[in-house]
Amino acid sequence: MKIVRCIDGSQRALNVEHISFRSNDDMEVRLVDFMGDDPSVVEAARVSTHQGLKGEEKDRALIAYLAENDHMTPFEHVVVKLYIKCPLCIAVQILRHRTFSYNMLSRRYTSRNISFFIPTVLRTQNKKGNLQGSSGELDGDASKELLNEIQNFYKEAHLLYKKLINMGVAREQARFVLPQGVFTEFYMTGNLRNFMHFVELRLDVHAQMEAQWIAMSVLKVLFSIAPVSVSYLFKRVRSRLTLSDPVHSQMRDLIARMEKEVMR
Repeated sequence: MKIVRCIDGSQRALNVEHISFRSNDDMEVRLVDFMGDDPSVVEAARVSTHQGLKGEEKDRALIAYLAENDHMTPFEHVVVKLYIKCPLCIAVQILRHRTFSYNMLSRRYTSRNISFFIPTVLRTQNKKGNLQGSSGELDGDASKELLNEIQNFYKEAHLLYKKLINMGVAREQARFVLPQGVFTEFYMTGNLRNFMHFVELRLDVHAQMEAQWIAMSVLKVLFSIAPVSVSYLFKRVRSRLTLSDPVHSQMRDLIARMEKEVMR
């Protein structure tokens, strides 16, 4: 349990262990720890004039001004540490964001708790616009058959991996047979400014759907810590974002809450 200061001068208790999101296909984003809140942003911005908090109206107006005019360094004083579980190929996309600190599960060190990502649906290749992405869902019967084949493939790969381990092959080589759908897990630590840039890039419809879900969950975590700052920062990038229908439907309540924050 940690105390979060609110922009109106009150405080609230945030149970860190309860800020966790899990997808239908077993991906997970969980808050581990954080430092800072909305008042931290205000304090960082006003330190240059040797001033601090001035009350909700002025502090809220300052946060809005900072976000709208790209004065971003005060937002770097909110720091968040996340636990993320996702397929290896999605983790590789996240690791491209080099402004964060990461520590990841290593299959050189452990051969325990191996599991695999099984999509709830199979999507078809997008042949217009975003050629690297997907569009609709594959036909139901074909999808069901292929999902069964994927599970069988995972099972065979896992059996071969265990055989290699049992025959004395080093873990660092045995892992070569594990497919990209193997789950990995890692810690991701960074500041609010960089997390919101991550959200801007990975929440957009051009990102892979699984990465969109990660970004959406990250945004929900951030909002639980610094709702005013996150709302104004999201407003700043909203016009540049195109949300997919599934993401928009899952975010409808969060978007309404963020819009309420910026209308006060």
